[in-house]
Amino acid sequence: MPITIPEPTKQAWMHNKLVQGRTTVLHGALREALLQAVPEKVSEELGKYAPEDARQLLAGSGIRDEYVFATPEVIRRKPTVVGYYRLLTGISQKQFYSTKLGTQPFFVCEQSGNLSDKAQTALPEFCRAINEVLGRLIMGIGRMIGEDDISQLPVLTLGAQFDGSYRNVIGQNATVAVFDSIKEVIKSSGIRYTEVGGVTLTFINSAGRQISVKLASDPDVVVQEETGPHTFILKVAIEIKGGTDKANVYNRAGEAEKSHQKVRGDAKDFWTCISLTGTDRKTLHAQAPTTNKWFDVTEVTERQGASWKEFRSELSVALGIPLNDE
Repeated sequence: MPITIPEPTKQAWMHNKLVQGRTTVLHGALREALLQAVPEKVSEELGKYAPEDARQLLAGSGIRDEYVFATPEVIRRKPTVVGYYRLLTGISQKQFYSTKLGTQPFFVCEQSGNLSDKAQTALPEFCRAINEVLGRLIMGIGRMIGEDDISQLPVLTLGAQFDGSYRNVIGQNATVAVFDSIKEVIKSSGIRYTEVGGVTLTFINSAGRQISVKLASDPDVVVQEETGPHTFILKVAIEIKGGTDKANVYNRAGEAEKSHQKVRGDAKDFWTCISLTGTDRKTLHAQAPTTNKWFDVTEVTERQGASWKEFRSELSVALGIPLNDE
């Protein structure tokens, strides 16, 4: 049996994101901020806002405390380094930036490098709070801590963040591809449609009724039929899961179920486009009982195979348009 290795597509994407991260939220960004900061001011603020026991432990390990603890002076010089301190704690963006925790104003610092008046005012309290957490981390690691730990721990957290982002990209690309496949079915039927903003297709079907196909969110694509002025019915809700790894397919089915549940009382049909390779249909249906039609996402996006033929057939019925045999 020949050996086949998958293409490193994800790793190439991760590298591009890593290069960006070095200038915003990793050690390179922190070094840049420290070069701009006033050393005496940084030292004064470290003494004021960082725990002394953890600073002493770092000194004994030959690690500069300004590479661990936050100060207003450094953050003002380069607000994106808020992300560096967050990554060092190992906390995700979703958990970290919360109105309930009082950290929401600092999200924009990490994302765009903007320091709002509200964040500026809260800087001392933010530094004190995050330094307490970082101090507990340092003391928990103890004297075995080294410079590599300080530089590599943020990368570990960022890797998990990138992985989530990559999954979102896969999902977005799959959704657009399925939408394009729907567009192809309409086009091949000879029906003329109007496209608005690349997200909505509107046309009059064979029965003289106005149909709209829209890119949405929860679910990803909706098919609506106008029943009167400014009134419509939701004919089909389509959820699209682009991931192809077998290990998480049932988790993805569960996510599709959550989206379908949001329109369960409104839609007539619920379709899910997902990787069906190697799946157990009973388990799949148990995870997403609302789905009444399953299609293989790869076959639909590549427009070939049994799922594609079935998708075209079902779609033509739902849209009320003729099916042009390929």
